[in-house]
Amino acid sequence: MALAIPLRNGDRAQAREHFAMAETLVQETGYHRRDPDLAALRAALAV
Repeated sequence: MALAIPLRNGDRAQAREHFAMAETLVQETGYHRRDPDLAALRAALAV
C-alpha cells in the first residue's frame, strides 16, 4: 500500500494525507475489503 512508504520514511504528515484520501475512497466506493488495512494504519498513525 502506497501509504506505508511515507509512514516508513517518517513523513507522518504525508501519511495522514494519504490515509484520509484512502479512507474517503473506501467510503465512497464501498470497497470495505480494505477496512482492516485502514484500521491498522489508523492505529499506526494514531488518527
